[in-house]
Amino acid sequence: MEFTGLEQILVAAMIGGVGTIAGYVIGMRGKMTLSDCQRCQGACSERMQVKLDAMESKYSELSTRQDRLDTGIDDKLDILFRMVRAIVMHLPIDAETKSEIINERAGR
Repeated sequence: MEFTGLEQILVAAMIGGVGTIAGYVIGMRGKMTLSDCQRCQGACSERMQVKLDAMESKYSELSTRQDRLDTGIDDKLDILFRMVRAIVMHLPIDAETKSEIINERAGR
């Protein structure tokens, strides 16, 4: 059986069309529907909110630690400054220099 050129083109177009439709149907098998997509977006936004809440709590915890650390460092520096002033009292330097060192405030 021999086909003319026009018949060959029509048969090829029909086979291509059937193949395209079959590929589309097979390819769409794993795709989400609109309701699936909306459900996933809701779950994703909930997970994101949980992560944001955890990050905010960690940040507030870190800032509290930093405040305590700053207070502890200030206390230690104040103690060191008082110790240096006590040592200055016993150094062999003139009274005016001693007075300047002793009356100086620690970073204030």
